Amino acid sequence: MSNTLWTTPYQSSGKIIKAVAALGGVPIENPTAYEHYVDNKKPEFLSKFPHGKIPAFEEADGFKLFEGTAIARYVAGLAPNAGLLGKDRKEAALIDQWMHLMESEVDVYTSLSYQIVNGGITPYNKPLDRRPNVENRVQIHNTFLERQKRALKTLNDHLASRTFFVGERITLADVYIASQLRRAATVTFDAASRAEFSHLIRHLETIVNQPQLKDIFEPVEFIEKPLQYVPPAKEKKEPKPAAAPAPKAEKKPKATENDDDDEELDVPAAPKVKNPLDDLPKSTFNLEDWKRQYSNNDTRGAGGSLEWFYKNFDAAGFSVWRFDFKYNEELTLTFMSANQITGFYNRLEASRKYLFASAGVLGESNNSVISGALILRGLEAQPVVDVAPDWESYAYKKLDLSNTEDKAFFEAALAWDLEIDGKKWVDGKLARATAAYAGVPVELPAVYQHFVDNKKPEFLAKFPHGKIPALERSNGFKLFESVAIARYLAGLAPNSGLLGSSLEDSALVDQWIHLTDSEIHNHFTERQTRALKTLDVHLASRTFFVGERITLADIFVAGVVQRAVAITVDAATRAELPHLIRHLETIVNQPLLRDSFGPIEYIEKAVQYVPPPKEKKEAKPAPAAVPKAEKKPKAIENDEEEEPDVPAAPKVKNPLDDLPKSTFNLEDWKRQYSNNDTRGAGGSLEWFYKNFDASGFSIWRFDFKYNEELTLTFMSANQITGFYNRLEASRKYLFASAGVLGEPNNSIITGTLILRGLEAQPVVDVAPDWESYTYKKLDLLNEKDKAFFEAALAWDLEIDGKKWVDGKLFK
Repeated sequence: MSNTLWTTPYQSSGKIIKAVAALGGVPIENPTAYEHYVDNKKPEFLSKFPHGKIPAFEEADGFKLFEGTAIARYVAGLAPNAGLLGKDRKEAALIDQWMHLMESEVDVYTSLSYQIVNGGITPYNKPLDRRPNVENRVQIHNTFLERQKRALKTLNDHLASRTFFVGERITLADVYIASQLRRAATVTFDAASRAEFSHLIRHLETIVNQPQLKDIFEPVEFIEKPLQYVPPAKEKKEPKPAAAPAPKAEKKPKATENDDDDEELDVPAAPKVKNPLDDLPKSTFNLEDWKRQYSNNDTRGAGGSLEWFYKNFDAAGFSVWRFDFKYNEELTLTFMSANQITGFYNRLEASRKYLFASAGVLGESNNSVISGALILRGLEAQPVVDVAPDWESYAYKKLDLSNTEDKAFFEAALAWDLEIDGKKWVDGKLARATAAYAGVPVELPAVYQHFVDNKKPEFLAKFPHGKIPALERSNGFKLFESVAIARYLAGLAPNSGLLGSSLEDSALVDQWIHLTDSEIHNHFTERQTRALKTLDVHLASRTFFVGERITLADIFVAGVVQRAVAITVDAATRAELPHLIRHLETIVNQPLLRDSFGPIEYIEKAVQYVPPPKEKKEAKPAPAAVPKAEKKPKAIENDEEEEPDVPAAPKVKNPLDDLPKSTFNLEDWKRQYSNNDTRGAGGSLEWFYKNFDASGFSIWRFDFKYNEELTLTFMSANQITGFYNRLEASRKYLFASAGVLGEPNNSIITGTLILRGLEAQPVVDVAPDWESYTYKKLDLLNEKDKAFFEAALAWDLEIDGKKWVDGKLFK
């Protein structure tokens, strides 16, 4: 038996593993047959790879591994002479650093951008709602692109004077980054970005054109512009003949009823409202200069930013204020209190040019306060801060800098060493915990202000992405990215066993770290819960994740889970994860780790968005009650505790539920299809023909109407996924198998439906774009219809020479 890799032809992480194997001379084969979303849900696959995720790897001796990065590192380790993991521990750490930056700051935003424009995360909203706290997916999408671009710049700058990321030959970092950039080139990495990041393009083309890798990566398909949300295509109709034009002066024609062009109707732009602050007399104090001084210098001491401030401040044009949150009794966890400040700052955005603020959380969880200082244009606070709807949630006091007490408060708020009533300024776990357990001495810098010091030139000269955690050793070796630092520190103490006792153990440590990082640390609740259950099941008969002692996997998982139980993993979820919670408490209470982790803060209910509190007012006295039969009292005018009684919307019964009961159980069919081969003896089709009820269900072919608009095949596959998402309300009445046939820029979408009732529309019209497809009822007594149906289920359908490329199921 040889080494086997389960992947799909288009999976980026699968290509990385194949490339590493090719460079290292490690033989790898594909399984004889594999249908994704089908075979990976079967018991025999899940018994090997419990999370059901690909890529997945099985070595000839039976050793099994999942998670793409863990497999790639393991395969590279099987060929030490290839140099893919570097020539020493430092190079290995730098390889980790660049891979993890690419994964966490580039590839994750490629995936999220793709999902958000295809409706995979949630419907895409136009940027029409400007109210604070209203979700705006356009802004979210733009934020993804901005963060990705910042990381691409860091990578590009690093390559300006280098051929490869680490050393003088290809390493795993080069293969990893080139493959993920190749993927980004089909989603976000457009022509403008390519012009800006020329060194990355040169590197990409160098790697994918290596003789051993050409057949794996194939030509790069660059996009000209980033993918944008495109609403489902509408039925194209013949335009109505236009009426004969009256002889008038030529005007721009109005859009006709069925005009679906991209232009908006002419709407006069809203007039710009001038801010009265712009009419104040010109000041000698330049707020932008102050912000630069504060960012680039220490706060206190000779040459510090406060020295500059006192020399240049104009008390006639600007004022200094203290602000305090009014509802500190409502604050709970300190990091959530810090996010209260961030939310307030976001809502102050329209006053950014008139304002500087430094605020902090003082105290400890469930006993903290929010306080800070403002420097603002003008002599009154309200004209600057009332752009934030929750500005009245804070108390404001003008500070007199000639008053010793006020001046001390102001300086301490800027220096982040403020203390109030014994409550100290709070704001500094994986790297420290690893170092503690490994016995590696690690010190914190004497002074460090986040969002200030990490933007200074001297920090960026050492750590170009400006990201923490960051490590500098006494010998001058520098490293950033938390997982890279933790692995490096663990490697400095090989006798600690933190990386396992063998190459296989080390690969399993990587596997559990990357599952936790990709599915729990960086994902949404539903996927997070599934991954947590996989971890819990693994721990059911184990104390630790790998072997019989603590490894880096245990420390990493515990750190991420500790954060999750304070935000998303509530009491009900924890009850389902007894082994994982036992593991968490075991790890964080180790004597060497207790100080690094601190106490566990469990929540009862998952954190939800809570609008900013409003000003609490005295309730008006209620009028004398008229003696009537007792009723539930209505909320008084200022009572914000209860919602008014609103009758719940009546549930609308689906007419499909009134159809005569059928002998065919759709859920049984879905299980049969998932757990058996499609064709052949004992296959799901054999079960289908024995049990199908043609009086209660019908079978249909459906075809996308606008195949000429399809481009890249993986994007066409996601057109199917988007349609399935919009069919969600009909899941109990429907099974679908559809695929993309053909090649890029010459493909079609087609498939088959098994649905309740004898007509398609009552089931599929829950999807707004249902009319983007044609529907034809299939007659299974007709050989041609039967052959189409079976081939669509077996994913071997071929039409006009176009072969099945990728498939999607709805079940």
